[in-house]
Amino acid sequence: MDPLSIALETVSSKNSEIQSMVDQYKVNAGLNINPLSMQLNGVIDAAVMGGVANYDKIFFNEEYTKQHPEHSDGVKQLRQLIEEQVNTICSYYCMLHVVSCC
Repeated sequence: MDPLSIALETVSSKNSEIQSMVDQYKVNAGLNINPLSMQLNGVIDAAVMGGVANYDKIFFNEEYTKQHPEHSDGVKQLRQLIEEQVNTICSYYCMLHVVSCC
């Protein structure tokens, strides 16, 4: 597998994991949120292998686009997956804020 395909699979898999955990928490607010918090911390502040910040350096630059025009759809898809991840994380924190304040 090429690096872009690995990145797509990695982000897609992580999005599914996070969304599943968020959905479980929505159904049962009494669940221990530590596992989800650890997952989110690993995404937001990735200490291992640099996380999404590395994708920005590698795939979202003019040089990569020029060298790999055949990957333009994959790069767009990766950007969309990262946006989905950000939206999921933001919605979780908004929900957590509402639950903890009320």
